[in-house]
Amino acid sequence: MQIKILKDIKTESLLIYVRSVLEDLTNQLENNKYKIDLKNPEISAEIKKNIYFLHNNLEKSVLTQKELARKLISTKDEKNRYKALAFYYNTLLQEIQASLKEGNHWIPEHIVFSLLCEWVIEEEKPISSFTFLNDVDYIKLLSFYEEPKSTKEYRKNLLKMYKISSSMIEKLKDSKFKNNKPKKSKVK
Repeated sequence: MQIKILKDIKTESLLIYVRSVLEDLTNQLENNKYKIDLKNPEISAEIKKNIYFLHNNLEKSVLTQKELARKLISTKDEKNRYKALAFYYNTLLQEIQASLKEGNHWIPEHIVFSLLCEWVIEEEKPISSFTFLNDVDYIKLLSFYEEPKSTKEYRKNLLKMYKISSSMIEKLKDSKFKNNKPKKSKVK
């Protein structure tokens, strides 16, 4: 794999993860099982609008985790691409599972915005196939969570969300996919 292609695959893997989080989040929002409440209805509405914007665009351009699994099993063409996508996607899953223990409170939309902010803005990774990512002001959205009157526990949880997303990005950047090609037996 070429370097550029590898960066694109890492970006796509991250977006598959983001899409899976947003699918679950939008489903919970629509079924009133999760509420975005930042004490300001306009701010909460803007966050929700951006969640749906990202989700709708990712639905059009990125595989779901189930589609990735199916393609990995059934596709001969580009098989290495799907192996790499699955490898990097699993890297992200393992990192968040290691960082966020079951029962811990998490803010899924904050993780999404943090991941995308760090990958798109700070790391300046290629997103030419996903130009809609440039239409979101991640820094502004993340600043909405920095309410000065928030509790110490809430601020501690926000810091944890930042640390988790940063560790996920670091793992993604540092991970190296090795394509293990089957060895051909030598006939004597």
